[in-house]
Amino acid sequence: MKNKEAIEVSKQIDAYIRGKLSTKEIDELWLLFLKNPNYYELFETELHLRNLIQKNRHAGGAIIEKRARKMRMYRWVVAAAAMVIVVLTLQFYVIESTPGLDTLALNTISYSEMAAGNVDRSDEEYVINFETEFNRATAAAYMLKKDESIEMFIELKRSVINESQRGRIEFNLAILYYNSSEFELARDSFITVTNFEELDEIYIERAWWFLANTYLKLNDQENAIEAIRMVKLLDGNNREIATRLLDTLNDRGQ
Repeated sequence: MKNKEAIEVSKQIDAYIRGKLSTKEIDELWLLFLKNPNYYELFETELHLRNLIQKNRHAGGAIIEKRARKMRMYRWVVAAAAMVIVVLTLQFYVIESTPGLDTLALNTISYSEMAAGNVDRSDEEYVINFETEFNRATAAAYMLKKDESIEMFIELKRSVINESQRGRIEFNLAILYYNSSEFELARDSFITVTNFEELDEIYIERAWWFLANTYLKLNDQENAIEAIRMVKLLDGNNREIATRLLDTLNDRGQ
């Protein structure tokens, strides 16, 4: 098949496929196919290619539409996600902009607030021994040996002879628990102290004040307010600061 003739036949085939040939031209083309099978193979090849192109166009259109739908869906999802992020960010900002109850509480309780032993309370040897050990346990707290101090006070509980001694031990343990972030244990110990009738009133008042702070650490505003009211009622050294804290909590509740 000569190149020039092949090019001319290809043009005729193209025109035939596009419906541009007359009836006479079509008959002449088919006679050429019969005489030269190579031209017919060229015709079949051209038809096959045209069919593939047509199918790809349809398929391409479907793919494009499918991709467009996916893109529209993607944009919708992104927009929805962005909105959710905005809402959550705003909520987070609102939450973060309001200080938690624990921020209103004492970070730690000074060990100078702890009850001290008094070896002059009695001439009896077992009392002297108790008060000496009490002071040793308190000294361990001052030296920041909290775990050791806690163990010593717990051990000392076994040798108490009256409620006043037990109350002072529980008071110091509560402070140690508080400074160790064991707020539930601190709460329980401070509550126990408030129930000791034989304990000096100064420790009772301090216990209520520290109990209020412990409730704040536990995010328990209702009980914190009740404890603060008890501090005000006892009219001790912490009354003024308790009043300011109560005003702050009441403002938060509005």
